[in-house]
Amino acid sequence: MKSKKIIAFICAVSLVGNVVFSGYHADSLSNSVVTVNAEALTYEDFSYEVTENGEVTITEYKGEAAEVVIPSEIDGYKVTSIGSYAFSECNNLESITMPDGVTSIGEWAFSGCSSLESITIPKSVAAIDGLLFGFFKPINITIYGYTGSAADVTVQGVLS
Repeated sequence: MKSKKIIAFICAVSLVGNVVFSGYHADSLSNSVVTVNAEALTYEDFSYEVTENGEVTITEYKGEAAEVVIPSEIDGYKVTSIGSYAFSECNNLESITMPDGVTSIGEWAFSGCSSLESITIPKSVAAIDGLLFGFFKPINITIYGYTGSAADVTVQGVLS
């Protein structure tokens, strides 16, 4: 009888351990974005995170404006990255301008932006991850960038 209780206890501990730790993945420790506090950080219509380097990644745009100019700084931190899906499904968005200092644009950053007509990408952008627009690129779009830049190379592949 005592051995049945011990086996039942071991099974219960094993089950609880699997439930508690099933969402943990070792690769989650490699994430380089660290928020300053537990609250969602917002500035005007932008949600953002502050990296451990003290730089801002725009994570979401919640506004309805047709023309958006991303600020070069938010709350004293330099904006350096546009996160994945940050502007996805912004159907009113027609034009977006990024400041010098933005160095990366995440994948699908502008997916589903059905009204998007122009994007200004600064020369400082060194990395564009994956597809900017998802599977369906806007029909009439002008992308302003610099010859030979990461934006130029990526855009030639996307729009050709």
